[in-house]
Amino acid sequence: MTSIDQLDKDDFFAKAHDLLLLKSNDYSGGDNIFANFERAEMISGVSVERQLVLRMADKLGRISRLIDSENEVKDETIEDTLTDMANYAFLLAVRLR
Repeated sequence: MTSIDQLDKDDFFAKAHDLLLLKSNDYSGGDNIFANFERAEMISGVSVERQLVLRMADKLGRISRLIDSENEVKDETIEDTLTDMANYAFLLAVRLR
């Protein structure tokens, strides 16, 4: 069994942080990290919080399928998907504060 001290958590969270900044800039284009979700809320009527939960559910479905099939989505590893899910969980935590 691997202890938490043996895991490379700093690397994982550094990668997650960098990806969050990159995607935030790509999707929101400014200071408001939730801008893209808020635009989608105006169009769809689905709250930002529910959108984040849906994105996490999508990621869980992808992870489950990848584990079952032992295949990877083209250009995305299971770790990439887990990183995305961690970022959605972080965004939801921030939004709920």
